Amino acid sequence: MKLSSALVDVALELVDLKAKNIRQVETEKAKLKAEGPNSRLDVLINKKAE
Repeated sequence: MKLSSALVDVALELVDLKAKNIRQVETEKAKLKAEGPNSRLDVLINKKAE
């Protein structure tokens, strides 16, 4: 029972981290449109692709 609870906790944490990463990419894209080229956006997109 503890193992299944732990797996659920891990799955929920991964979902939260994925949502956070998506928000970060969207924020960086918005900054890119406002400022111009940004290498940080490329880093975030590459991490997302991994």
